[in-house]
Amino acid sequence: MTPKNSAIVSFAFPLALLCMVSTPAPAVAQSCVLTRLDSPVLNAFEDEYNAADLKWQVGFGWRYGYSHRHFVGTDEQEERREENSQVVNNVNLADLTLRYNYSPRLSFTLGIPYLTASRDGALRDANRHVVRRYERSSTSGLGDVTLVGKWLAFDPTTHRDSNFSVGFGVKLPTGDYKQKEIQIALVNGVEVTTEGIADYSVQPGDGGYGIILELGGYKVLNSTGSLAGYASATYIFTPETTNGVKRPGAAIGEEEVSVTDQYVGRLGIQVGPGSWNGWSAGIGGRIEGIPPHDAFGSSYGRRRPGYMVSVEPSISWSKGVNSVSLAVPYAIERNRQRSVSDHIRGTHGDAAFPDYVILAGYTRRF
Repeated sequence: MTPKNSAIVSFAFPLALLCMVSTPAPAVAQSCVLTRLDSPVLNAFEDEYNAADLKWQVGFGWRYGYSHRHFVGTDEQEERREENSQVVNNVNLADLTLRYNYSPRLSFTLGIPYLTASRDGALRDANRHVVRRYERSSTSGLGDVTLVGKWLAFDPTTHRDSNFSVGFGVKLPTGDYKQKEIQIALVNGVEVTTEGIADYSVQPGDGGYGIILELGGYKVLNSTGSLAGYASATYIFTPETTNGVKRPGAAIGEEEVSVTDQYVGRLGIQVGPGSWNGWSAGIGGRIEGIPPHDAFGSSYGRRRPGYMVSVEPSISWSKGVNSVSLAVPYAIERNRQRSVSDHIRGTHGDAAFPDYVILAGYTRRF
């Protein structure tokens, strides 16, 4: 590993740990590796719980990613792009949320995602030369619905300088995880088409139940209240081993599709002077990925574990009952880690990652 990569990894893992345990001192684009969830940030400049008569909040989120860079470990397989053989995921993930504020400190949020995605790859001849590219799958549908309850440590109507939250919930396997794809192969110079199950990275659901844990917090850092630090993390525990999707002819350890844990962590600062009329800006770090081993249960089955570390600039605006946010995490480290199957076979698979992800959201309280 180069000194640069070593420095980045030394930043990534403390970031993930800090986000998981931080107290205030605030779903899902999809690549072959990245998650379909986010880690909500408590915004120090938004009075989201303060109005006692506003019990409900509706939100709409959108996430976009274009994954096309292949990595084995932290090494990019640049030859894949040069020979035009890379696998490309083009994914839009919309998310409708409905939150009920039972009290200033306790809320419940229902998340309903909807995914549209395409995945294309290369057709090779007998000499492994790329003949042409083609769309392998085009998928869409309702994703896995989530329900999360969140508890704030302090009453936000009286405790404005800092707060932290703990969220606990469930992910339900409501999304289709068996949508089809077209596979083309050259047999004696003739294109032969077969139908199979689309790659799990572009399926609306994963076929498994999940337990969701969210942690987050913020702290105002100056006397004028215009600067704040934030940290947040989300982890989905999936005790099931596989979702039952068979992979005929697969390598040892990849005969079925694994149901994987997922995680996201964020750490950064926000600035929002009163003169900005509800606007604030932030800069931070972000890590998200799929672990090689689940926290509970077996990690057997087809999975592409790994993570992406990003620099995450963001802007937000909040006025009255309306809030808008935009973040564009830009990758500085991508690592396709070895799976259980890789270790069994003594190999190291690859995975495609994006250069950046777009995250946009709008909420309205009523």
